[in-house]
Amino acid sequence: MRQGKDRASGEDAAGGAVEWSARVVFGAAALAVIVVVGLVLSLWAAVDDKSAEMASPGPSPSSSRGPYASVCGQVTKDFDKPDSSFPAHRRTLPSGAAIAELEGVGPCRVTDEGIPVGYVFAPKGAVLAAVNYASLVTRGGSSLPEAVSALQVPGRETDVMAADARRRAQPATGQAAVKGFKVLTTSKAREIRVTVAIEFPARPGVVVGWTLTAVWTGRDWKIAPMDRDAGWEMAPVASLARSGFTAWGF
Repeated sequence: MRQGKDRASGEDAAGGAVEWSARVVFGAAALAVIVVVGLVLSLWAAVDDKSAEMASPGPSPSSSRGPYASVCGQVTKDFDKPDSSFPAHRRTLPSGAAIAELEGVGPCRVTDEGIPVGYVFAPKGAVLAAVNYASLVTRGGSSLPEAVSALQVPGRETDVMAADARRRAQPATGQAAVKGFKVLTTSKAREIRVTVAIEFPARPGVVVGWTLTAVWTGRDWKIAPMDRDAGWEMAPVASLARSGFTAWGF
């Protein structure tokens, strides 16, 4: 389903919202159908060919006011990828949603709307941003539009997704459990690709890898919105170890 390039902006936004709703999976029921019928969940084939294992993270942050300091002024010299001993711990928000946090890495605060923000410019910060995005989005609920707006890279695509989530509000469902992650940097210093392995409570034992691109913008890690032509990059994970994941949860 692809929109005409010359369609008026209002119609294009509405069409984009419908297409986003058709592609993104927020609940276990839709995911279960996909798994059962054996469809391939990998919807995004346009992966950056220049992706390289742990390329340089870019300039080292040196000031709490610089472009590589978080929104809370946090800086770090730790650019190692997290491993299975990653000490981030669980925090349950007033909404009932669970997130992972680690002092000095992020999130440094939670907004009045219950949205975690503020991660350090390092792979560990990008991982927590991606993990918490996946956690909040799969949970759904009335705060989903605010989560999409706050946690994704600002722009038209994010606006369309947030508007659609607001128009098609759904009650909170069972939040997906995080089972592991895999980290790859890209050729761009301010982008890190994180694949989060998740399992929905309605499908125990069925693990799906959801690849998200964390982009450093506005002194924080934000998630790139879904490509409306290709969809999210998702694929079933038969074995975390064989697929290169670090087994980890919170």
